[in-house]
Amino acid sequence: MTTVLAHHGSVATALGVHCLTATLMVGTGLLFLRETRGIVAATP
Repeated sequence: MTTVLAHHGSVATALGVHCLTATLMVGTGLLFLRETRGIVAATP
């Protein structure tokens, strides 16, 4: 957001980029959780 606003971009663009990035991060986190759900830790 700071980069867009510092280069005289609109607030709507800054919030749009911020929202898109947050959505991608949540999606990636959910994929990680789904991938590791069936893995059981090995007992020592």
